[in-house]
Amino acid sequence: MDVEADLSRLRDAAVQQQIRLWLALDKNAQSQQEAKRLIKEASEEQLKEVFCKHLKFGTAGLRAHMGAGFSRLNDVTIQQASQGLADYLIKRHGADICSTRGIIIGRDCRHNSERFSHLAAATFLSRGFRVYLCRSAVHTPLVAFGVLHLNCVAGIVITASHNPKEYNGYKVYDENGAQIIPPVDADIANAIQNNQSLWPEVEEVFDRSKGFIFVSEDKAQQLVDPTKELTEEYLSSITADLCMRKEETQKSSLKVVYTPMHGGLGVGVKCTRTSVDEQCIPDPDFSTVSFPNPEEEGALNLAIKKAEENNISFVVANDPDADRLGCAEKVNGEWHQFTGDEIGIMLAAYLLEVRVKQKKEKAKMLFISSVVSSSMLKAFAEANGCVYRCTGTGFKWIENRAALLQQQQSLEPVLLYEEALGFGVYAQTEAIYTISCSSSSSSTASFFLVMLA
Repeated sequence: MDVEADLSRLRDAAVQQQIRLWLALDKNAQSQQEAKRLIKEASEEQLKEVFCKHLKFGTAGLRAHMGAGFSRLNDVTIQQASQGLADYLIKRHGADICSTRGIIIGRDCRHNSERFSHLAAATFLSRGFRVYLCRSAVHTPLVAFGVLHLNCVAGIVITASHNPKEYNGYKVYDENGAQIIPPVDADIANAIQNNQSLWPEVEEVFDRSKGFIFVSEDKAQQLVDPTKELTEEYLSSITADLCMRKEETQKSSLKVVYTPMHGGLGVGVKCTRTSVDEQCIPDPDFSTVSFPNPEEEGALNLAIKKAEENNISFVVANDPDADRLGCAEKVNGEWHQFTGDEIGIMLAAYLLEVRVKQKKEKAKMLFISSVVSSSMLKAFAEANGCVYRCTGTGFKWIENRAALLQQQQSLEPVLLYEEALGFGVYAQTEAIYTISCSSSSSSTASFFLVMLA
């Protein structure tokens, strides 16, 4: 394709300049081809949208369509984000701390997630970081748990959560295992802006043609796959609480249909007797559901169909990165999908019972929900002599408040939730007080099932 000839049709020189800049930065053959097709076929207004607008980094990190251009997620924007974050972390903690404590990187099963996670890992490795790279798809809460378990300076998850298949994202977790909040997001955004030129050292550890990181023998110890260790620790951390009703659970005849909606949790977890097999297979196209969000109408249709076929009255669902939990029950022949507030208050009652059996002090028990959630949790906590706090909308505020109150007042978080089906359950051991970071609806599903039993 004659790119310059195609660019000459554009009236705005600034648009031409931005397109040339992106083409010069991009080293991915596939996105180069896509960009050249757009230059030839797209309108000038469309090209301005793709190449002249830049992604804005915020508390949720980045989330956008995948594709060529500065306003999309691709090799260029992923590397720029990683360069900025690396620069910020080195200035905040120092190079030596970043080298020893390191950063953990996980990803979901979406298109390009593996490639983006390897590119991010290569970027940090090129700056001397110890990198814990989860080589297979994992659920988001495992990475948040890993930040604290491995004492990392930060964590990254390449995921667009429950968004449609065309999207991907770049979530960042602080050293406390919670999603970042202001002013950290602005500081990282500034660092990204100051690191737009791609670092050449990354090419020494990243194979562009294959999309994989590779390391020389002298750097091998700085690149670790923590997936097996973290999964074992994560599961063992909730075992004690799950076993509080072991006898009743073993005797229970409860049957539940479970679906991970094609997410990474379906790879290694079979937590119910009946699963939606079609949705237990990681699928970047989400072939059986148009919008993989348990909140959305119709998202549980396949699970409910499976339940009807097997005469089962309960359905439990996680979204693809397992930070949302949806549940439904068949009552008098009709299916009722529980709201986040309903699930929250049921879990609160069950978890309080568990903590009392564990001889925990009620005055130290902490329950948190967001301002858009029901006031039921506040009334419940106060009626039982527990501590309740309310935060702004967004799980990042909830989990950061929990971490702060735990540190400053020695309160013991029990349940965090917001009505948008985000839940965090803290177990009894000190180690598991990290599990709720990042809306751990994967572990919450297990607690919910034990509660039902």
